[in-house]
Amino acid sequence: MAKKNILSLYPRINKNILQKIGCTLSDYKFYYQKNGFNYLLDCDEFEEGLYEINDTNGLWNADEFPLTIYQKISIDNPTLLFGQGGVACSNSQLTVAIVWTSSDSRQRGLIQLGNIEKKDNHCDLAGEFTFDRGSLRGNITFQTRLFINKPGTLYQGEEMFANQSGMALGDFNDVKDIVIDGNASIFPIYEVDMPGEPLWEVRCDWTDPVYDKFNESFSVFLNRAHPSYCFINQSDKLHFNQELLNEIMASSLTQLILKLKENDELDMCLLSAKNVKGSVAEAVDYFISALEFDISDNINLSRSIRKFFDERMR
Repeated sequence: MAKKNILSLYPRINKNILQKIGCTLSDYKFYYQKNGFNYLLDCDEFEEGLYEINDTNGLWNADEFPLTIYQKISIDNPTLLFGQGGVACSNSQLTVAIVWTSSDSRQRGLIQLGNIEKKDNHCDLAGEFTFDRGSLRGNITFQTRLFINKPGTLYQGEEMFANQSGMALGDFNDVKDIVIDGNASIFPIYEVDMPGEPLWEVRCDWTDPVYDKFNESFSVFLNRAHPSYCFINQSDKLHFNQELLNEIMASSLTQLILKLKENDELDMCLLSAKNVKGSVAEAVDYFISALEFDISDNINLSRSIRKFFDERMR
């Protein structure tokens, strides 16, 4: 992302001020929750300034699971933000928040981390926010920013300060652009009504797995019209059976890889995995390498995939 030069008519935080106050920011952390447990997601840079979210369990996707973001910031000498040499009136109150924008989802918002006053000797601010499943698309930009929460009194020597509630006093230089779509770890599962059909089925619809998008070419359909659907419906707490759903996902991945082997396309996919982001080839390479599937023969493949789900997807 190109860095913007901002001409300000009032003092704002900058690199020198951040060093002076002893400011430390954690990296943004992303995770999702399943069956009462939190699962941390990787945030990997794939182009300069662009990051994608990857799930080592191969399960998370934006349509099926919420996404939670968390950040913590520590300031050793917050009092230096106030009065002469700082950026705000001595008796004002500042607040730190994550600003997020998603033009693709037509949304934006603030995630407040906490407030700062001159009397604070040290402050640790932290906050998190959970985005509903299916609410995000495309790129999302996160940026931690300092705001005036409550204006103060413009004492002598402080006339140059911004002093209106909500005014921004600069960024903490931690901007991060996340790409939600096109993640190679997405496991596309859809719930549909198919009366008279089996409980679930797999569809492989690619023409060229090196170039065709994974989430458009491979699908697992769960049949809501089947009498046993209650056992794979995660919202049915009385009947839901995680082991059965794991077996379906394990069998689906096995069929995906066996289909590529049957068509003599697997080796080509593994050699060309990095050619197209979000392709079938990239997804399969991710499953095999990151999740350590054994592709030496069909029996070992099936066993290693089921073993993965037995050990890591409970």
